[in-house]
Formats: sequence, structure tokens, C-alpha cells
Amino acid sequence: MFCGEVNEKFVKQGFEMHYWKSCAMLKQCHECKQVIEIAVQNDHLLTECQYKSQYKKCPRCTEAINVSNAQDNDFHFKAKQCAPIDKKGNKCPLCHNNIGTGEEVWKTHLMGPNGCAKNTRKSFSNSVPEDQTPAKKSISRK
Repeated sequence: MFCGEVNEKFVKQGFEMHYWKSCAMLKQCHECKQVIEIAVQNDHLLTECQYKSQYKKCPRCTEAINVSNAQDNDFHFKAKQCAPIDKKGNKCPLCHNNIGTGEEVWKTHLMGPNGCAKNTRKSFSNSVPEDQTPAKKSISRK
């Protein structure tokens, strides 16, 4: 559903293991351990995560930053990763780069051979046809 991978094992075992372990479009939240779409990680940390009270939205780069430690706040603003977001595009929460506009850019960025080097799941998923796009915004479950 997210990455477009087709595998006959999914019929027998379902998608759960793929989602949990290898889908290149998903990751486990480092705070609450829910499986979430990488594209909505910042929104998850700010609005859904059980640890959302520890996060605020950076006014410059729009990423969710942990505010529970004042040193982390200072580091975030001084770090190169805190670059203004392209107002018309998306910003990857893994590599902190502006990646362009639309949902298809996420698939290209997270799964493509020249895509996000910080996506540890990229090597597990196969390439997908360009006409397939993610159908849901988030799979985090409460």
C-alpha cells in the first residue's frame, strides 16, 4: 500500500512483517515505537505520539524538535540541519533535505537508488512502478 511492493508472501503472512521490518516508506517512531510513515514523522511527534509534550515545531525548518533538553534546542538551531523549508515542498526528517513537491517525490526520495542515504530500509524494498502512490497518510495505530 505504501511502497507498492508485491510479494506472494504477503498473501500468506499479510503485510504486517513488511510494514514492521522492511517497508522503505515506513519507520518505527524512536519515541513510542509505533510504525509510521516517514513522510509524516514530524506531524506524528507533534500531534499523535504519546511523547508529543516533549516536542515543538521549529519555526525555521518546521521539524519536530525535542524541547526536554535545553542543550538540544541550542544544538538544533546551530546545526546545519536546521535550514529553512521550501514553502512549496517537503523536507525529509531523516536527511533534513528539501525534496520537492507532491507525494511521488517521497517514493523517489525514500526508495530510489539515488534517494535518501539515511533510510536504513531502502535496501530491503524493491523498486516500484512510478504510477503507484501511497494510499494513506499514516498507519500509526492507537
